[in-house]
Amino acid sequence: MGDKITRADAENLMIAQLKREFIPSLQRIPTWKQMNLNQQGAIMSFAYNLGAAFYGGENFETITRALKTTAGWKDVPRALTLYVNPGSSVEAGLRRRRAAEGKLWGTAGGSAATPAKATAPASAKSSPGADASAPAPSSGGGVLNVPYFSQRDNYRDASRTCFSSTNAMLLKFLKPGAIKGDDDYVRTVFSIGDTTIHGVQIAALAKYGVSARSSTGCSFSTLDSQLAKGKPVPIGINHKGPPGRTYGGHWLIVIGKSGKNYVVNDPWGKIDNASGTYPSTNGNRQVYTYETLKARWTVEGPSSGWCILV
Repeated sequence: MGDKITRADAENLMIAQLKREFIPSLQRIPTWKQMNLNQQGAIMSFAYNLGAAFYGGENFETITRALKTTAGWKDVPRALTLYVNPGSSVEAGLRRRRAAEGKLWGTAGGSAATPAKATAPASAKSSPGADASAPAPSSGGGVLNVPYFSQRDNYRDASRTCFSSTNAMLLKFLKPGAIKGDDDYVRTVFSIGDTTIHGVQIAALAKYGVSARSSTGCSFSTLDSQLAKGKPVPIGINHKGPPGRTYGGHWLIVIGKSGKNYVVNDPWGKIDNASGTYPSTNGNRQVYTYETLKARWTVEGPSSGWCILV
């Protein structure tokens, strides 16, 4: 309650959600690739309102028939107007929305679009990092140049300073000259309090001039939005046990994406998701699958991930 984001942030979140949840489903429409940008945009708006899986669904026979072949496209604007929830308090608004979608459908919009770019509004394209798949400050492939620190060689409490080593990586990326290594940051943390306490970590970052906050309500859209702005994201996962029975607490930093999966710096090594063990001690730029993070990060629901936001 009370949190605010910019219009550009909102557009980034919407684009990321469309790419992840809507476009893969809409690509099932036989004529999808033949649509121009505005036609795809109109159908995305419709799907965003009524569900990504509307095509071929019960009660969607008319719009399905209109979209099935290009010969039926002339019927699309009329078909859209059928879905307005008659008699409800939102009918007037839905009628305006369906009319706008129909008008957009009939507006020339260039050649068929590639799925990744079909929804990017002009204002988002003109702002840095607007495309959620292409963070600006990267080393190529959408991965940020975040240095790697292993917690295993920390001068004290090596087995329990993952939170500190993770935030040290964040700090070194944001302010390269602030520390030489994670031991410098670990000392600062212990001068304030214990390494496992969120407030202590926020205070330690503040000592170096980094404004950050802790959240227990993060989602994959949060990751995509932050990465799009060139900001790596420390996250807390359950690192022990197999999927469905995970437990324990561990921190690592998300530094980029590889397809739908995420690239991380894990200060303890690389996890084996099936067993919840670490057969490798090399956690530098490792790919953790979406399924791995879903099972270990958003354990209690889509927006239940622990993270640090700068």
